Amino acid sequence: MLNQAEIKLLHAQVNPHFLFNALNTISAITRRDPDKARSLIQHLSQFFRSNLKQNIETVTLKEELAHVNAYLTIEKARFTDRLEVDIDISPDLLEQAVPSFTLQPLVENAIKHGISNLIEGGTIRIFSEPCEQDYRLTVEDNAAPTYLLSLVIKD
Repeated sequence: MLNQAEIKLLHAQVNPHFLFNALNTISAITRRDPDKARSLIQHLSQFFRSNLKQNIETVTLKEELAHVNAYLTIEKARFTDRLEVDIDISPDLLEQAVPSFTLQPLVENAIKHGISNLIEGGTIRIFSEPCEQDYRLTVEDNAAPTYLLSLVIKD
């Protein structure tokens, strides 16, 4: 029953269009670059594994970024040269606890509602910047910022 509940949660979390697009991308790459297709399957697996752990309330920023990177690897294969990603996070923040599944939906929205609508493509930036005693994490697509959260650095 627990496995069934986890699968139901996964279905609610994962955008069906993302899965469809990921599988089509992997299928297209399989013949010309089997190693890349294998790598994309591993990233898709990592992405789903993270989604199955969604009952965890907080994760480290490092874990959250790994989830985002699994998603972005698949999307970069899909958009080829139309999607660039720039991640600039202070190393001091990587072990900080953040609410799980906070970055990936913002990145997905930036691609879905920003980059995918541009003929020439664009860039998604995920960066941290000092803000008084805290740090602000920002997800931005072609200068349309979405402020995510502020983290307090604890000594």
